Formats: sequence, C-alpha cells, structure tokens
Amino acid sequence: MKYSTLVLLALSLAGCVTAQSHVLDGQTVIVSGNGGGGDSNAAVQRAMLVEAAKQADARGFRYFQVMDARESSTPGVMVWGGSSSTSGTYGRGGFQYTTTQSPGFVMPYTRPGGEMTVRFLSDPPSGPSPGVWDARSILGEVKG
Repeated sequence: MKYSTLVLLALSLAGCVTAQSHVLDGQTVIVSGNGGGGDSNAAVQRAMLVEAAKQADARGFRYFQVMDARESSTPGVMVWGGSSSTSGTYGRGGFQYTTTQSPGFVMPYTRPGGEMTVRFLSDPPSGPSPGVWDARSILGEVKG
C-alpha cells in the first residue's frame, strides 16, 4: 500500500516541462517555462532555450540573445492524512475493541520555473556578447 502510494505521488509530481512565449515586438519575446515537482531547473532552462530558438527560427533570425533571466520556482507541500480502524470482538468479558492507526506523511517539493527576455539577431555580435545563442545549433541538437 505504501509503495503504490509513493509511486502515485512520484507520478503526480513528475509533470512534463513546458515553455511558452509572449511577443513584445518583432525582435523581442518573453519566454517562460515550468516543470513538475520531479523536474530540474536545468530541464526548464533547456526547454526555454529551445522555445526561444523555435521563435527565432520562425521569424527568420539565426541568433538570439538572452537579455535577462529570472528563476521562479514554486515550493509546495503534499500532505497525506493518516488513518485509523477499529475492530471489536465479543467474548466472555463483553466487547473488546482494538484500534489500529497509520500515520500520515508530508512531502515537500519544488516546481521549477523561470522566465527570460530574448532579443533576436540576424548576425552574431562582432565582439564578446554573453548570452548569445545560435538557434540552428539548439534546434539541431533537439532533432539529432
């Protein structure tokens, strides 16, 4: 019983990682992503980069630059209450009752999330530019 409950718990927490974008203008989008309690921040960040690469490619841009990024994980707690059962028997001394109790448990979790502002670029910057990504390279890794 406890094993099956833990399996169900793990399945309910391990959601899929999702990312979506909101267009600010022709060259700028905000990409946000969320995961389940069993997902990592790295998985959410990766999904956001893939979404940014898809948006850049769809608009005819090869590169994009992450202008700023924010982590927005959400902590939570899952609580399962305990249970008790009482059974009785009748004997010489009358009724005798036995109560059995099972304790509940509490499981903390964190749902990872994040958001980043992305600007699309036709050409790579000439000098060192942190946060610049090649959309084709990212999409090639996803397909390959």
